[in-house]
Amino acid sequence: YAVSQSAVNSAVSAGGTEFAAVEMKSAQDKLKEADLAMQDHKYDEARRLAEQAEWDARVAERKSQAAKAAKAVQDARQGVNELREEGLRQVQ
Repeated sequence: YAVSQSAVNSAVSAGGTEFAAVEMKSAQDKLKEADLAMQDHKYDEARRLAEQAEWDARVAERKSQAAKAAKAVQDARQGVNELREEGLRQVQ
């Protein structure tokens, strides 16, 4: 359970709620369900839900990282284009 909670926290820190909202909601919901299952002494179900929450959180974290990387590439390309245009203006 602690590992799953840590994975959810890590995904939130990585921007999961912004870039992978569906996966984050799924992870958080499953973690809550796992907690309820633990309280009901349904340990196998709690473990299964916690593992699913962990994987959903890891997917959310990776999607967030990919989205941030894509944005960085886009920003870099825009910067290069702006420099190129500025250089062309100076030549003329």
